[in-house]
Order: sequence, then C-alpha cells, then structure tokens
Amino acid sequence: MTVVWTILKAIGILLLAVLGVLLACLLLVLFVPFHYGAQGEYRGKLSAGAHVTWLFRFLAVQVSYAEALSWSVRAAGFCILHGPGQKKEKKRGARSETDVPEETGDPETAARFGADADVSAGAESGADAGESAGAESGADADESAGTENSAEASVPADAERDSSDAADAGEVLPDGAEAAADSQAEGGNGQETDAGDANGLSERFVRLFRRLEDSLRNAEEKLGGLSDRISWYFELLEREDTRIAVGTVFRQVFRILRHVMPRELRVDFVVGTGSPAADGQIAAWQGMLYPFLHDKVLILPDFEKKRVEGSFFIKGRITVFSLLICGLAVILKKEVRLLIGRLRKKEEKKDGRKS
Repeated sequence: MTVVWTILKAIGILLLAVLGVLLACLLLVLFVPFHYGAQGEYRGKLSAGAHVTWLFRFLAVQVSYAEALSWSVRAAGFCILHGPGQKKEKKRGARSETDVPEETGDPETAARFGADADVSAGAESGADAGESAGAESGADADESAGTENSAEASVPADAERDSSDAADAGEVLPDGAEAAADSQAEGGNGQETDAGDANGLSERFVRLFRRLEDSLRNAEEKLGGLSDRISWYFELLEREDTRIAVGTVFRQVFRILRHVMPRELRVDFVVGTGSPAADGQIAAWQGMLYPFLHDKVLILPDFEKKRVEGSFFIKGRITVFSLLICGLAVILKKEVRLLIGRLRKKEEKKDGRKS
C-alpha cells in the first residue's frame, strides 16, 4: 500500500510541476513586454535596421537593409532562421574557393596547369575545325544535288504546262452562252447577298436591344437593393445600442494605438526641393505641427541646394496583457454582440436571396 501511495505522490508532484511550468510560461507571455526598435539614415542611400526582442533577448528577430534585405530569428543566442541573402553569400564563397585554384609559389604546378590548359584548348580547336570542314563539304554536296534534281524536274513540268495550254485552247464555248451563264450567276449571287445582309442587320439590332433591356433591368435591381441597404444601415446607426457599441470599439482602438505607439521617437531630416516656395511650405507645416510633435520630429528646409538627408530612431514596447484586456472589453460588451448578430442576420438574408 505504501508503494502505491509513493507512486501516486510522485505522479502528483510531476503534474504539479508541469502545471507550474505552463502557468509560468503563460504569465511570462502575458506580462513580459515585447520590445521593438528601428533606426536608419539616408545619405544618398538608405540603410536601416529593425528588431523585436522578448525576455531579455531570449527571442530576437532582426531585419536590416543596406543594399539587400537580410533577416534572422534567434532563440537563446542560436540562429533558427535567416534570410536567403546569407545563403547566397555562402554558396558564392564556396564556388569561388572550388573553381579558382590556389596560388602557390611552386613553378612545377604552375607549368602543369598551363600545359593542361594548352592541351584542352588544342583539342577544342581541332574539333571545331573538323566540324566546320565537314559542314562545308556537306553543304557543297547538297547544293550540287539540288541543282541536278531541279534541272531534271524542269523538263516534265514544261511538257505538262504545254499540254494543259493546248487542252484549254481546244475547249472554247460560244460567246452568247458564256454571257448568259455569267449574267444568271451574278443575278442569283446578288439577290442572295442582299437578303443575307438584311437578315444579319436585323438580328444584330434585336440582340443589341435585348442586351440594353437586360442591362437596364439589372441596374434597376441593383439600385433598388443598394437604396434599401443604405436605409437599413442608417436605421441601425440611429439605435442607441448601436451608438454605444461603436463608441466602445473606438475607445478600445484608441487605447491600443496609445499603447503601441513608440515611447522614444526622433526624426531629423533636411529637405531641399530646389524651390524656395516649396521649402517655405515645409517650414510652415513644421511650425503648425510643432504643438503635436514637439521636438521629436524635426524637418528643416534647405533653401540653397536640392537634397534629402536625415536619420530616424524609434523604440517602444507592446504587452500582450494590455491587448487582451482591450479585446475582452469589446467582446464582452452586450451592445457589441447585438450589433454583430444583426449584421450576421443581414448577411444571411442577403445570401439567401442570392441563392
């Protein structure tokens, strides 16, 4: 009996340890913030970098751009994933090491390498010369055979042409019979073409009017459905519970934006457009936005030359618990759920009408 209790005790301790580890991981994910940052500069060329870290850089994602985009994902200091740019660089380096022979000071190896190159070049040139000579001889033979065959074929062709001319000259119809037959054929063809053209035009007009009628009917149906839908949405917005739901959603969205916004922001740029009027407008905009941006964003005009130069720095953090609280405040609101239900019913009715 004591053995059974000992086993159950060990199993209980193990389960409690597993639950404790899972609870600790959940608390870490909820309350430990994700830190993000970005910095860069533009001096004719853009160079920038960004990173997202969590739990004292236990998990880190880095992205950088100088002339090409590169990124990497690290966990506990070990690289798990990285961008394709690094792989290409490694492959290029390996290829260059295998293709290019190492330079040594040994003259025997250099001479051997040169001799092998000469032998291969001579073999290739000989093969090319043989192929060109064979091709020229083949072409000459084909040309001579072609001329002989054409000369032989021309004799029976001339004989056949003379015989056909003679047969045509022997079969001559009277002039009156030929004129009557031609006039009858032309009259019949003219009547058939006139009737076909008239029928084709009438069919085209009928098709055109049918298309216009269908398009007008469809436009009338769409406009009628659109006006009904707009009136329904206006009636929905006039309800008190809908206004409460919309106000709740907007408040929580502003809370999320306030939480996600960077805590440190610095933007310094010098902009010269080459036009004093445009540079003056930039200075005016900077003065109007100063009460909102303060000295975090500074854009100075350059009235002397045309250029764009500057740097930026952004740093902030995001906590999953804060986002979860805002989401629950929206979902658990009764008016929000009623609004979602009404919209779903409207869409279901619309789909039922279409089907």
